[in-house]
Amino acid sequence: MQSLTDESELDPALPYWKANADASQLLSRHGYRTTRVDAWIERILCPRDEDDHIFGLFTEMRGRFTPGVFCSRTHQFTFTPDSRGPHNAMVMAVRKGDVVVDLIGIWKGDDSIWGCVTGYGTMLGVLVPDSPTRVYKTLRQWLLYGCDGVMPLAKSAFPDLSVASQLIAEDLDHMDELSYRVFFSPAFYDDRGESQEERCRTVRKAEADALQKIAIDTDRCDVDNEILDRCARSAICIVGKRASS
Repeated sequence: MQSLTDESELDPALPYWKANADASQLLSRHGYRTTRVDAWIERILCPRDEDDHIFGLFTEMRGRFTPGVFCSRTHQFTFTPDSRGPHNAMVMAVRKGDVVVDLIGIWKGDDSIWGCVTGYGTMLGVLVPDSPTRVYKTLRQWLLYGCDGVMPLAKSAFPDLSVASQLIAEDLDHMDELSYRVFFSPAFYDDRGESQEERCRTVRKAEADALQKIAIDTDRCDVDNEILDRCARSAICIVGKRASS
């Protein structure tokens, strides 16, 4: 299959990617509802009784998934609706307010393969300022937990998460990623015309915010086991370096 990059815009093989396509019309034109949708949700997501709203999120759609190398996105495939396409996908809308700005397709054959249609969706879920917010690193996890919290689709959306009173990460690696993308990266790389002294204060504040605002739900993550795993990985790296020197 052809591979994409961030610069793959207005590609004739990908007629909807970065092409100002009407995502709502694409959903109406290509989507169809069958009993297979509910069966897939029951099998893959096993929703709890309180999460039955998930059944109304998806429609079925034919199309094709194309792998890509996206520095600006959190997914590595695009999905192109096509009635003669080789892949059967479960599709949900991505909204900004009340407007459908993008669609997400998940391949029925492998739910780790998923991607957006237009590239204009930036985040799933609702970010509420000054409130604790769960952040997910995979689409499947966001769906498994009843769409509680947010799932960034574009890396440009990460700094917006700083308005939450607390960010709840999935695990230690995810905590590190959020620290960097939400707080450190904007502090280091955004050009605000600051003096060196002002930039140092900005970076120190970013460090303080990351330490204060990012947490892990220990009911969902075995932190002690993750720490042991990190220690083991570090030890293996040290032994490997000594052996090669």
